[in-house]
Parts: sequence; C-alpha cells; structure tokens
Amino acid sequence: MTHPEIILRAVKELIDQKRAGEFSRMDVRDQIGIGHKEWMSGYTAIFQAMRTDQPGRAPAIGKKYTGVFKKIEHGRYKLTEYGYSLTYGDNEEVELKQHPAKRLKKIEPINVETLGRMRRDLFRILDLAEGSERTDEGPAKRVSRLRSEQKIPQTIANCMHTILGGSL
Repeated sequence: MTHPEIILRAVKELIDQKRAGEFSRMDVRDQIGIGHKEWMSGYTAIFQAMRTDQPGRAPAIGKKYTGVFKKIEHGRYKLTEYGYSLTYGDNEEVELKQHPAKRLKKIEPINVETLGRMRRDLFRILDLAEGSERTDEGPAKRVSRLRSEQKIPQTIANCMHTILGGSL
C-alpha cells in the first residue's frame, strides 16, 4: 500500500470507530501504529499534500489523493466530500483494496448455463492463445500443454482446469 492509501485507511478506521468525522494528525499516526520519527520522515508531508489547502511545500502525490482532507480548526481535520466518496464507496478500487471480501459478496452462484458459457469462452481463449482451433486433444490437455510451454501462468491454468471440471 502507498502512504496515501495507508493514511486514508487509518482515517476511515478512526471515523468508523469514533463515529465522528473529525480527526487529528496524531489520531492518524496512532491508528497507523507508527512513532513520531517515522511519521515525520515519511507521512506528515503526504498528509499535508492530501489537504485541500496544501500549505508549505507538500510533495506531489497524484490527483487521486489530493484534496481529501479539509482543515476545520487548528490541528483538526475532516474528510472533504471527495475524500468521503473516495473512502466510502464511490471509488470501488480503494474500497476493494481495503476490504477484498466485499468483492465476494457480488459473486452470484454459478448455474449450469453460466458454467457452459464459461467453458465455451475458455475454448475460444485457448484457440486465440494457440492461433488455431485444435480438435486432436481435449481442453484439459491443451491447458496442461500450454502451461508446460509457459504460454499460460500456473494460476490461470488452475482456474481453467476448475472451469473445465476435469483433472490433469
């Protein structure tokens, strides 16, 4: 995770725990679980760059994490509307990085028709990987051969075998 992602995750955890939208730099540092020296050497400038006003010479951190926090009083901050949407759901990429299990909730059970479609799609992928349609060997053997030829990574070959429902 990048420093901005770590900071944003810590802010989300703080807000969720306290049920309040305000936080301080020290709150964030403590939530991350680092000491003062590490905070000052790597995180405080990033935090500064994430603010809407970006005082001083904040480093460039990319547009995605700029303007996430707003200073509401000396030493107190809150998420901006953009920061809130980035943290709580309008940005699925950040949410899934923080909570990968949420991706699983979106998966529907696979029925016979879906599995058949996946198998047919897999046959087309195998044909594309080889540049031709082969009928002299079964799909499981094709996957195994393409894996041994290092044209398909092992993890992908395992997934393909799962879809095919066969053994090696």
